[in-house]
Order: sequence, then C-alpha cells, then structure tokens
Amino acid sequence: MTVQQLHTYYVLAGGVPVLVHNSCGLDSEGDPAQTPRALYHYTTEDRAKQIVDSQELSPSLKANNPKDARYGDGQYLTDIAPGTKTQGQLSAAFLRVPWAGQKFTHFIEIDVTGLDIVEGRPGVFLIPNSGNLDLTGRIARWGPN
Repeated sequence: MTVQQLHTYYVLAGGVPVLVHNSCGLDSEGDPAQTPRALYHYTTEDRAKQIVDSQELSPSLKANNPKDARYGDGQYLTDIAPGTKTQGQLSAAFLRVPWAGQKFTHFIEIDVTGLDIVEGRPGVFLIPNSGNLDLTGRIARWGPN
C-alpha cells in the first residue's frame, strides 16, 4: 500500500487491527524530513586521536556488547552539537545514566553526505554495518566538547 498524504489509518496484521501513522517523509512540524549533513561522534581524547589518525571509525557490535549496539551493528552518531551539553548531559542522552561523562570528553564532526543513516531515537543515529567506516575526507573538525 502506498499512501501519499500524512494521516493515520488501520491495517490488519494477521487478524489483529493495528493503528498506523504515515509521516510521508515529513518531520514533526509537517516539513520535509532531511538527513543532517554532519553528525557528531563523542568519545575520549585518546580514542578521538586514534580515529582522526586512522581515518576510520569502528562499529559498535551487538556480539561484543549488546548495550553498545541497541539499534544494531554500526557507527553511532548524534546531532547534539559540541558545547551544547555537559559531559554528564551527554552521558544521560546516550547511555541514560549521568555518571559516565568521562567517555564523552571529545567530539568528531563527520560529514555524512551519501551515507545510509537510521535514527534510533531522538539524538541517536546509526550507520548500519559491521565493518570500519572510512572517514577519509569526512572529518570536518574535532576537539574537546
């Protein structure tokens, strides 16, 4: 079924009626949804240096730590701009606990143009894959939060 306009309707899933909302590619204000051009990866200073030096971002893998890959395997990024939240606030936003802020001291701004991006929840984006992401030509800037 293709629905061209924004609306809510019922469908049957097996024999169960289900209420479905079709956003038709629109954001919450009804404007066309757009993928951000740049997203941020927060990490420690040492890890940020390693990422910048190698020009690669490793994936979070469910097999290694299910809590690090809640929305699937891949690289996790955010649209939370540097300097807008404290380390504790970043910890609360990403991990749902405020005491792990030491994991989010630095950011890397990544140009995500042309990449497949999935929004796991507000503020959390995933580039689904199980291999390293080549960042050559994609790092716009990096530094302390």
